[in-house]
Amino acid sequence: MFGRRYRLQLSAGAALLAAGGGVCPGLAFQATEQPPVVRPAEDPEISRMLVQALKTEDPDQRLEIYRKILDKEPGNTEARAGYKETKALTDQKHAAAEEDRKKSDQKRQDQSKGRTAFAGAGAAFSAGDLIEARRKLSLARSLGYSDPRMNEFERVLAQAESRANFYRYLRFGGLGAVLAAAAAWIGTLFRKREPCLEVLTGGSRGRRYRIEKDVTTIGALAQKGDEKNDIVLSDSEKTVSRFHCEIHRKGSKLYIVDCNSANGTRVDGRAIPPGRLVALSRGARIQLGVSCALKFNYERRKS
Repeated sequence: MFGRRYRLQLSAGAALLAAGGGVCPGLAFQATEQPPVVRPAEDPEISRMLVQALKTEDPDQRLEIYRKILDKEPGNTEARAGYKETKALTDQKHAAAEEDRKKSDQKRQDQSKGRTAFAGAGAAFSAGDLIEARRKLSLARSLGYSDPRMNEFERVLAQAESRANFYRYLRFGGLGAVLAAAAAWIGTLFRKREPCLEVLTGGSRGRRYRIEKDVTTIGALAQKGDEKNDIVLSDSEKTVSRFHCEIHRKGSKLYIVDCNSANGTRVDGRAIPPGRLVALSRGARIQLGVSCALKFNYERRKS
């Protein structure tokens, strides 16, 4: 009692008297103090570490404390449950950190590629290759690269493209006198033919549209208010604008004009400036947006 344990030791003589039923006044008691037995759950060090684990906000530190407890006492159910729960939290934390690291690495890679593309745009511009300069600049923007010089470069490049188109049209205009006579002769070859557009790609592939009006409108929207398209096209990439372009018929000549479409119009691979009439020649390939292509041609008029 009183927190101590005692062990009763009987002498050999006292034991014999007890066996005989007598009482021996010389019965000897020897009390030996034993050290207290501490059950594992009552280990003050483990109790202290359990409290410390509950107070620790860092999951990694908490996990390490539970690991130490289990090293000392593998059967501690409280530490085992805490370890399992904390391990799940740390796994989530590390997975989120890894995902952030991957995104950061990808962003750095895109910035590096964008920087290289922008430098390539400048080199192409210096070499006079405006098409390559435009392609490299578009690539840099698509990669999310940001540089305060890009807007100024865009302005200078657009001016250079406008000048190049002007001189190109001027060179062609110098041949106007010669081509006029040839056009008159060629026109006779097509008197019995009507201009038409053939859809090369998209859901309406193979369909032909005859150009019979002075102005034929083309776009992805059938009608909006009083405005409507004569030719309605759509593509899987959805890059054809609602009112994308127009075909103008002036006598025997036909022209195409881009109506400020979002993704532009190309004729035989060259982008045409918005709002400007561009002559169409037989067999010309017209690209609307990214994945919708048309072919301009003439077909015999059905009798």
